[in-house]
Amino acid sequence: GIDINSLEKVLKAMKKANWAADNLAFGSGGALLQKLHRDTQKCAFKCSYAVVNGKGVDVVKDPITDPGKKSKKGKLALEFKDDTWTTVEEGNGDAAFDQLVEVFCDGRLVVDETFERVRKRSEGASEPVVPLKSPSMPKLPLDPFGSILMCSDSYKVTHHLQYPPGTETIYSYFESRGGAYEEVCFFGLQYFLKRYLVGKRVTNELINLAEACFKQHFSHPAWGYDEKLFNRAGWEHIVKTHDGRLPISIKAVPEGTVLPYKNVLFTMENTDPACFWLTNYLETLLVQVWYPTTVCTQSRAQKKIIKRFLKDTGCDDVFEDRLDLFKLHDF
Repeated sequence: GIDINSLEKVLKAMKKANWAADNLAFGSGGALLQKLHRDTQKCAFKCSYAVVNGKGVDVVKDPITDPGKKSKKGKLALEFKDDTWTTVEEGNGDAAFDQLVEVFCDGRLVVDETFERVRKRSEGASEPVVPLKSPSMPKLPLDPFGSILMCSDSYKVTHHLQYPPGTETIYSYFESRGGAYEEVCFFGLQYFLKRYLVGKRVTNELINLAEACFKQHFSHPAWGYDEKLFNRAGWEHIVKTHDGRLPISIKAVPEGTVLPYKNVLFTMENTDPACFWLTNYLETLLVQVWYPTTVCTQSRAQKKIIKRFLKDTGCDDVFEDRLDLFKLHDF
């Protein structure tokens, strides 16, 4: 089938035979959507900062067996200055150039992007971010087994017991640590925010259901079940104090933005000290942004190849009518 390598080979052969690239449109399925994985762009979600007993602590991972997995430390900013993207520790740069924008806060969607703005950014346009005048909080149906309580790796259910006493804040970030494409097109976070995080997401009914499931999952035939494994008190606090809305703040680069890999793409931290454990509980869900971002990144790379050959073979009129948008189809 057609993939990024065979596509370029076909276009090179057409150019050599003096055929215009406009004579072809490409269809691709698996190569666009399935021949990808999280390490295609080496996507990762890591904790980089914490507050414990009122004191800020930088958190970093630096495995001696794989230097490529070294993480960033501290609270982060993403600066764009003089046509250069740079991730810096917050406070060490110029805040006027920081491109991270708050998109979610305490159960509310703060920015609602349109596909038109996302596409324009992916093509290099400077599209402004327009915050919602009234942060959105739609009432969506709750799926018991798709609830935020269940959308995590099971080992994270017990992590609330493993943080140092006095932990108040956990701050984490998502990035592409490298990979097949040096330019990353960030896309897809807004879907996860709308589908899983916006609005009232925790209820007593969902807490009871989750606890029943985890009791079955963690029970041992001889030793039974340890009641403290599931953080019932933590989830009940969210219901009582926040009416079931998640006390989390997320900042992100505007969707559709193209920037070099190895830069921060979004950050997340809890806004209620009692919910320090929530930040990385959400990692399992939000790290899945790797998929739409990687699909978008690879698709853009293929379209760049097609556009190059359209220009090289005298098809400039195609761009005037935007027919170049129909040269790569997802089957």
